[in-house]
Amino acid sequence: MVISELISKIRAELSDNAEFEAREIVMSVLGINRNELIINSRKEVGCGEIKKVAEIVNRRKSGEPLQYILGEAEFM
Repeated sequence: MVISELISKIRAELSDNAEFEAREIVMSVLGINRNELIINSRKEVGCGEIKKVAEIVNRRKSGEPLQYILGEAEFM
């Protein structure tokens, strides 16, 4: 599975603000920034990384705030 497919899969599982949260989750797990996310959208994602993303998505779906899960909050 490539990064763009993983983001689409996460987006389908989450409801409110899904696009933003999907990107934040993937960037956090892969340790990349927004530019790298765009540039590397066709890069393969490893099984371990997919498993970590699934764990985060499950926590998020249970109602835990994304900021608590990732340990950081975006500031505008």
